[in-house]
Amino acid sequence: MPFTLSRKLVARADLPPAEDAVAVAASFLGDAAAGWKRGPVYHGCVQSLTKTVDSELWAGRLSFHDEPYEFFAQGLRDNHLFHEQQFIAQIQSFTVGDTVQGWQDHEIHYNMSPVMTHRVFNEWVLAYEVPGKAEFYVISVPSDSPVPPRSIRGAYGAVERVRVLDDGRVEWFMVTSGAVNGLIPQFLQDRAVAKAIAEDVPSYIKFAKSYFK
Repeated sequence: MPFTLSRKLVARADLPPAEDAVAVAASFLGDAAAGWKRGPVYHGCVQSLTKTVDSELWAGRLSFHDEPYEFFAQGLRDNHLFHEQQFIAQIQSFTVGDTVQGWQDHEIHYNMSPVMTHRVFNEWVLAYEVPGKAEFYVISVPSDSPVPPRSIRGAYGAVERVRVLDDGRVEWFMVTSGAVNGLIPQFLQDRAVAKAIAEDVPSYIKFAKSYFK
C-alpha cells in the first residue's frame, strides 16, 4: 500500500523508508503552498492555510524567521517530543517505544482542557535531515500500538519542515490533521486547529530563546 499522510492508524509493517516518507511529505507541502485556501495571518507573521484532503480537514501554518537554522533544528529536529512538551502546555507526558527504519513509536498523553478527559496519541515520529542541505522534516503518523485500558485514543498526521531560503531567512512550514475523538464533534475540532497551531510559533520562539541560551 502506498504511503500517504493522514490520521489513519499505521502498522509498523507499512512504515516506509525515511527517504520515501520525506518525498511524500515534500510533495504534500508543495501542494499546500500552491493550492490550499489561505486564512488569517496570526501574530503578524503566521499565515494559516486549510484544505480537505480525502475527507480529512488539514490545517497549515507558514512563517519566515531571521533566527538561524540551528535555533530551530536543536529544538524541533532534535528530541522533538521532549522539546514540544516544554512549549505546548497540553502535552502532559510521553514515552518512547520501538524504532523502525528511523521512525520512533511514541505514546503521548494530552490534557486537552479542564472539562475533557485526557487523550492518548500513539504516533510514529520521524526526524530527518536532508543530506547536504540546511533543511529537515519531522513527520508524524498515527501508530496502531494499543493505548492503555479505558483511554480515549486520539490521532493526528503532521509534517513540519524547516529550511533556509536563498535570501537567508528560515521558512517554518507545518501541516496537520487530527481527531481527539470522544464526544467532541469533528467540525468543532477542525474549527479550532488553525489558530491553535499558529500559537506554537511564538511559544516555541519564546521557549527556545530562554532554553538554548
